[in-house]
Amino acid sequence: EHQRLDRTGGALDTALSKGVDRHRLRMATLAGRLSLRPARQTIARAPKDLGKLTARLVAAKRKGLAQRREALSSAERLLASLSYTGTLARGFAVVRSGGDVVTSAAMARDHTSLELQFHDGRVTVGGSDGPSTAQKPRGKTKEPKRPPEQKSLFGD
Repeated sequence: EHQRLDRTGGALDTALSKGVDRHRLRMATLAGRLSLRPARQTIARAPKDLGKLTARLVAAKRKGLAQRREALSSAERLLASLSYTGTLARGFAVVRSGGDVVTSAAMARDHTSLELQFHDGRVTVGGSDGPSTAQKPRGKTKEPKRPPEQKSLFGD
């Protein structure tokens, strides 16, 4: 049995040597394919690629900024058209008295002085500012209507 173990041990040594040789050959083949050239080409190309990416980033930033400027300009135009100053530019006026806005003829009659604001400035009309001492004009007073006379329900 000792001989049998010696043979088996020798066979294992041979198999191990062949396996190592086979792997060594495979590694040598793979090592021959390895090259620094692709890595060097990538490194050499990097500044050019970085320049292209930088130019694209700058262009994208400029475009985004231009879009934001246009949106802001559009919002500004909308604000101008909707604000009361835009209305004044179309020929309307704001009427004030004592800093308060006067919104009706009845309110205007209560004041002796009014301030009119136009698109290009303000003008004061009338006397001193404050409540009017003049009485409001009165309309004709009507006589109260009398209800028609009702006849008696008991036949009198």
